[in-house]
Amino acid sequence: MSRRDAWTAAVAVCWLLLCVRWFDTATAWRPRALEALPPWLLLAGLLAAMVVSLRPRTGSDEPGARDAAGLLLVVGLAFCFR
Repeated sequence: MSRRDAWTAAVAVCWLLLCVRWFDTATAWRPRALEALPPWLLLAGLLAAMVVSLRPRTGSDEPGARDAAGLLLVVGLAFCFR
């Protein structure tokens, strides 16, 4: 797993935690530790991970690799949001 893949996974995890923390429908299965975190902190982590994961690639990466990773991220976030 590359560093970019790890940051992309961090984006997905932050998004999921933010959704579970923010929306009231998740109250029944929300861990107490997550309730202690303010939503703005999760949002800040999400934005920071997005900035790092979406930086332009350098080196010998395939040109279509970033497009595929971005598409998978969007599909995964949409699935978690729904």
